[in-house]
Amino acid sequence: MKELLKTLDLSVGYDGTAVAGPFDFPIYKGEVLTLIGPNGAGKTTLLKTLARQLAPVAGTVLLDEEDLNVTKPLELAKRMAVVFSDALRPEQMTCREAVAVGRYPYTGRFGRLSEEDERIIDEVMEQVHVTELQDRPFTAISDGQRQRVVLARALCQQPEIILLDEPTTFLDIRWKAEFLEALKDLSETQNKTVLMTLHEPELARLVSDRVACIREGRLDRLGSPGEVFEGRYIAHLFGLDETLYDKWFLSLFFCAAGYFSTEVLFVGVSFSYQEGYKEKSPDRSLGSQLPAFPSNCGVRLADCRDGAFFFSNYQKILETMGPL
Repeated sequence: MKELLKTLDLSVGYDGTAVAGPFDFPIYKGEVLTLIGPNGAGKTTLLKTLARQLAPVAGTVLLDEEDLNVTKPLELAKRMAVVFSDALRPEQMTCREAVAVGRYPYTGRFGRLSEEDERIIDEVMEQVHVTELQDRPFTAISDGQRQRVVLARALCQQPEIILLDEPTTFLDIRWKAEFLEALKDLSETQNKTVLMTLHEPELARLVSDRVACIREGRLDRLGSPGEVFEGRYIAHLFGLDETLYDKWFLSLFFCAAGYFSTEVLFVGVSFSYQEGYKEKSPDRSLGSQLPAFPSNCGVRLADCRDGAFFFSNYQKILETMGPL
């Protein structure tokens, strides 16, 4: 697999003072790599340094074996898109105008959109399902819709790599799942590289090809979800008492021992089931068995990644199961 980005003895921080590092790891083309760890560990600072919003305190970031800091801004804008919470403030823009911002690296000094630019805007808005929002003010839509509009803006840049800082913050279960599915689809169908931070380790397990765990300013563990979520490592990473971890979080990491608890916490929503195993995980490394759900759910198992899963219609589960 081709290395797209690479950190070499990289220390990150502010005003010349390092708060995290040194980091030495590659980021591969077409993968979803997620940074997780406690608040204050240095995840966002690292991400902003990789996005060239902060200068390295020490070390180097390579983009295709060339120093990221010498890449011309216009060239970088065509190769890398950034989705940060403070990156776009289109108070007076419609959603289409906000998406069109992503074409400006290609429009020349006058910023005029060509027919080709308009075609790309149309395609991207359709791809992330925001076409129906195009004439609405950006400030008048929901948080979940805003995230999709901002993602569309990033895709209009036609980048190789997309960097996102906590993109699921403030989103409900539906928007979390749909947004992360969109990112995974970009990786799998368009070979886009996705690098993001997440506060929810259970979502990182679902969507990631690899997970990087940042603890006390250091890279504590890096590997596939199966490697990272082995045993009670997450309790160690977040400094959780093991009793508390078992009570609240153990059921998030599905199939690790080939069984499920009868109460499962899925993206922050609890539900119960009593069914046994019927379906094996398709071509995944853990090869664990998955449960069948009550027939009146109307839900099919849509995907499985390292023993975790997405549902094609999770809302039907919630409606069928009801509150605990």
